[in-house]
Amino acid sequence: MFSRGTRCYLAIAKSDLDAYNIEALAEEVILESIRLLKTSWPKPDRLHEAKFFHKYEERLRDAKKERPRGVPTLLASGEDVTRHHCRGTENQYAMAEFSVSESESLNEDDAANFSEPVDDFEVEEYLGISDLVDKLGAVLQRLNSPSEGKPDQRGPETRRLDWLLLKEVAKDLSSASDSYEFATAMCDAVEVHRSLYEIGRIIHRDISAGNIMIALSTSEKPRGLLIDWEMAKDTTDDQSEIHGIITGTMKYMSLALEHAPLHQAWHDLESFFWVCMYMIIRHADGINLCGTALTPSGRRNQLDTYFGQGNLQQLSAMKRALLLVSLDVSGSSAFGPSTSELGKHLRRLYTAFTNLDAIDGILKRLGHKFGNAIHAYTAISFHRCQRLSRQSSLGHTENRQMRTHLFDSATRSS
Repeated sequence: MFSRGTRCYLAIAKSDLDAYNIEALAEEVILESIRLLKTSWPKPDRLHEAKFFHKYEERLRDAKKERPRGVPTLLASGEDVTRHHCRGTENQYAMAEFSVSESESLNEDDAANFSEPVDDFEVEEYLGISDLVDKLGAVLQRLNSPSEGKPDQRGPETRRLDWLLLKEVAKDLSSASDSYEFATAMCDAVEVHRSLYEIGRIIHRDISAGNIMIALSTSEKPRGLLIDWEMAKDTTDDQSEIHGIITGTMKYMSLALEHAPLHQAWHDLESFFWVCMYMIIRHADGINLCGTALTPSGRRNQLDTYFGQGNLQQLSAMKRALLLVSLDVSGSSAFGPSTSELGKHLRRLYTAFTNLDAIDGILKRLGHKFGNAIHAYTAISFHRCQRLSRQSSLGHTENRQMRTHLFDSATRSS
């Protein structure tokens, strides 16, 4: 196995499943009952993702700071294919059975059982989760065994099975209903990153469109989530980071990372910029690149050109080229002004990164251990775009269905 193989499953408490007539339930009740079960196969030397949640929560309490709204809620976690460590945070999950369902690999009667916080327990003592772990463990054993007579040249890697149970179920960033929802998700993710770094002393190191989600909710106010903390780095860790080891999703990586420096917080903030650039080119109406209006096929070609081909060095060169071409987002009615303003702020944000990094360096030399100039500027930029898109949306509340959405029907342009 040569990757983390992350999978996500919808989960519902078996007691709820037995008690409810799912078909007759209101949407609010369903959303309140459903949880997310995530499994992945990190290398054994990587910290469990849950440990970053625990460190962050502890440091928030010590600093007497509030938890940002964009932090996912961890309910329970475990590791290994034979023994598990359960970290529950809510009493109602003590001894609760969960039924997880995914058509490709799980049967309807598969169930996961999560206990009160304990140091260790034998997974065989519990129903359901052992079935899931056994299945995944068998896959791991098979993939880690080279084919007879044809061993893989890279050799097998030892992997550890980790799982998390999260409270929130979310949709991806491409499914944002309008520019306000998109900008809100970006704002919330930046605020989580800021708190994670300044209070938690943790750098996320994998900012991507796939890791910025929008919580499913019946509330009219959208909420963004910054997920997937697996590749995070605790900056207080005495163990020095190895130069040349790069983490993240290549198409969104900072240009500076092509030289394999130590990963800094501002590298992640540049990734927020590239996420916005990618999403605007992919989904926004009225895109003009070098004076030419982009058709759906033209969008795909441009995304492949600037974000989809080559190694890290080649991708960095193409993204630099993108900064030199004229990109105009005229948009239409509801979101046009906010999208254009977003583009302007993105340009300013990117050109300011170098100077802001220098300012942070000065702040640190003056005794501020963690400078926050870049975080502040990034947050201000996205909050301004959020306000503009909100104002634009309010002007069209009378006929919401007729409004032109920034991300209306993502599949049509992808």
